[in-house]
Amino acid sequence: MPPIRRLPSFQLSTMEALRQRGYWQYFLFGWMFRSTAASALLLASVGVYGVLSYSVAQRTQEIGVRVALGGRPRGRAEAGGHAGVSGV
Repeated sequence: MPPIRRLPSFQLSTMEALRQRGYWQYFLFGWMFRSTAASALLLASVGVYGVLSYSVAQRTQEIGVRVALGGRPRGRAEAGGHAGVSGV
């Protein structure tokens, strides 16, 4: 009977590791899309904040004049509120 030879084994890994190595592109593209979406969401929220703050800054003087002339509290609230809702 011939002696049993031990063959060298290289790069032993589990099937799960082999599967993950085959799908690296999907993980990379998923990460790229997530980071792009997060950046877009951040830019959109900063833009909305900027537009609303600009609108409020323009209306601040008008609201001050209304308060000085004795405008009703409800009228002051409406003056500031409608600009943000209607987009005017």
